[in-house]
Amino acid sequence: MTRSNVQEDASPNKPRLPADRQSLRAVVLIAVLIGFALRLFLLDSQELGKLEGVVYGLRHTSISHLVQMTFEWEKMLLLPASFWLQNVWHGITGPSEFAIRSISAFCSVLAVPLTYRIAADLRIGAFATSAAVLLAAVNTYAVWRTHDVLLESLSLALTTASILLALRTISGAGGRKTLIAYVVCTVSTFYTHAFAVLPLLAQNLYVLFVLARDRRGGGSASAQGFAGSLPVRWTVLQIAVGILCIPWLVSAWPWITDFTIRGPSTLWVYEILGTIGMLATGHSLPTPAWRLGAGFLVFPLIVAAIPGIFLAERRVLNRGKGAVSGWVSPEEGESPQAQKAGHRRLSSGPIVLLLLSFLGAVLTAWSPGLVFPAFYGSYIALALTPLVLFLALGLGNIGDYVESRLGRRWKTWTGGTDASIPKAMNRIGIGNLTAAVLILVIFAGNLFSFRNFHFESEFSKSRELRELAHLLDSWGAGLNKADVRFAQPYSVDPALWFYYYTGEIENVSLVPWPMGLEAVQGTVRDLRSRGVQTVMLLVRSDLELEETELDLQELANRLGLETDRQVRTHAEITDNVRQALSSSYQLAGQETVGPWIVELYSQPHPQAWRLFEAEFANGLTLERAQISPNIPPAGGRLVVHMEWSGDPTGLTGGETIFLHLLDETGNVVAQWDPELRLDGSQVLTSVAMPIPPTLPDGPLRLIVGLYDASVDGAPGIPTEAGEDSLLLVYFHAEACDACGR
Repeated sequence: MTRSNVQEDASPNKPRLPADRQSLRAVVLIAVLIGFALRLFLLDSQELGKLEGVVYGLRHTSISHLVQMTFEWEKMLLLPASFWLQNVWHGITGPSEFAIRSISAFCSVLAVPLTYRIAADLRIGAFATSAAVLLAAVNTYAVWRTHDVLLESLSLALTTASILLALRTISGAGGRKTLIAYVVCTVSTFYTHAFAVLPLLAQNLYVLFVLARDRRGGGSASAQGFAGSLPVRWTVLQIAVGILCIPWLVSAWPWITDFTIRGPSTLWVYEILGTIGMLATGHSLPTPAWRLGAGFLVFPLIVAAIPGIFLAERRVLNRGKGAVSGWVSPEEGESPQAQKAGHRRLSSGPIVLLLLSFLGAVLTAWSPGLVFPAFYGSYIALALTPLVLFLALGLGNIGDYVESRLGRRWKTWTGGTDASIPKAMNRIGIGNLTAAVLILVIFAGNLFSFRNFHFESEFSKSRELRELAHLLDSWGAGLNKADVRFAQPYSVDPALWFYYYTGEIENVSLVPWPMGLEAVQGTVRDLRSRGVQTVMLLVRSDLELEETELDLQELANRLGLETDRQVRTHAEITDNVRQALSSSYQLAGQETVGPWIVELYSQPHPQAWRLFEAEFANGLTLERAQISPNIPPAGGRLVVHMEWSGDPTGLTGGETIFLHLLDETGNVVAQWDPELRLDGSQVLTSVAMPIPPTLPDGPLRLIVGLYDASVDGAPGIPTEAGEDSLLLVYFHAEACDACGR
């Protein structure tokens, strides 16, 4: 808007990117290809997030059931459009991670040509148009959102399309198809992300602005269009949107009328600047200070964009050069078609809509009350397209300003020497150089964030779920599914259970509200009463062992529950879970996978004991033992329960059990050496013995024995019969897929 083609001809030193139709379209095509390349690069390298797991878990849900759930789920704002579209996509492409996210990549790239159409309609000039589409293509925040649920990228595309269609509808430039497309697009946004009301609010405020301006005789935006004057056609469109959004309103009403209020941040300036910096350069910056620094860099460009629009327009109008902006593409130049479009000129008005959309979304990040972390990106993304357009305009305006102030001095300095480099710089111009440096700085920031996201583990979304799922498959192999449960202290990762783990063992959360020890013990007792023999506990060491204070009161208020504040940290909750499990089960084994700690708790089955009553030379007696599963699982754990008795006063304290799994020739296939601690006259020792991923053909046998690790050479302790070991079980050779044989 600050750059009509008249301005471009009058300012030979301003940045001059391709202005003809073919070249400008080539820039857009290149931007789209760059956008695809960045978004598809390593698209499946990182694991699915929690919300992606939820969406995948609902993949077989019909659209009618999704709508029904929208009405029935209390305190849950369900957004069926993106869920349904994702499910349709799953049916076409399959369940791979790349296929799941590819539709998000396509929607994100769709915002690039839509940004071009907005810039073209605003006639902001070839340079600003080209800069806008390139910035939209390389924006790392948009790339980051493609590795998330579809609603993030889809909301970006729909919001951009909504701005474009709203501008055309308000100007009267669109026909019937434009009006229908606007209604469909706007309604779709309501069923896609939680804050669709923000762009609609901005559009209605903009209509009020246009009508107020027309009453003062400052414009003609309310001229007759396809459906009559602006008030008539806009009212009809809003009624249509309102009727179609009634299901969304019914579902959203509890959220709209009942949410926990939080006060605005005292450092609201820093919060807003940090949000702007994140939008401009991406999420994956080392510290919040980096985002704040990016915000300080970008904010002057936004400020330079908005005043420059109005000043440039007034300057051109005073020179009698005609309209600065109109509803034609920069590809048309000052053609007769462009001149005929003059009666539809909106002057600087469309920038008001962009500004309202931008401020509404950014200020929501700071405003009180709207604390919905699951949908955080869906309203921040509403500001992305206006931000890109403002950056493009600001770059050009700053270049113009620098050229007007320093252009002659630059020409004098670079033209006063015979050196080749200054002569080349003389042809570039100081304004061009300034704009180029600034846009390269923004590109560099996005490239830095892009690199961090893909190649630095601290920014990765992966949580070692693939490796964890493989471990759970191995540990659950050969076990009776009804006797085993996977458990997490209080938070269940949907991506793990809906996508990565494909076995049949059920998972449970062991911490019901209000998260105290008694509640956990009640859950564990219920598991025992249902005959659960083995519980495999999954603990996130980076989250569930933290001493971070929990705001349970806020969570209770949001869910309509009461809390007695028995626990205050994640670590306390995890300790309660371990204490409750240890009171009913034996901790048999533990293994670490990335940030996960997997603990196997087991209790012996009363009817599965094997009696031995074998006494060893030091007075210890192996009374009985039991082994599960019945066949050693390849790559899994063989749980061995052993009941020992004896006089602890006659022991050295170095007694150690050895368990050897032998093949038919006597070679050791696996071994495990747990310590034996006899604090009383009798003790139950439970061991989860690791089994290698491949097992030899033929029969196997498991033997047990003792040795004294406190004596040099760790001599073995024979049985009273003089044997070095005792045969616990003989495994016959048989084919078993679950056991790796």
